[in-house]
Amino acid sequence: MPWVRFDDQYPIHRKVKPLSDSEMRFHIEAIFWCARNLTDGFVPAEDVSDVSAVRRPHKVIPRLVARGLLHEAGHICDSPKCPPAPGGEGW
Repeated sequence: MPWVRFDDQYPIHRKVKPLSDSEMRFHIEAIFWCARNLTDGFVPAEDVSDVSAVRRPHKVIPRLVARGLLHEAGHICDSPKCPPAPGGEGW
């Protein structure tokens, strides 16, 4: 059974604090969705509508990418905690 843990500083982190409610909700729900589906943090494009209750996730995702909370699949991330994404479109 996977677990998700949040630091108590999450809501005031410099990347998170400026987010709107819907942006923060999508980010949190995406984290939980990835844990439930054992995807190592990858959200396939075809599953975006199932990830969150946010009505227009495709409007929220670019803001999360801009804040550095998500990145496109195939992006070479310099974080050692970010596993390579599997093939396909997504974040």
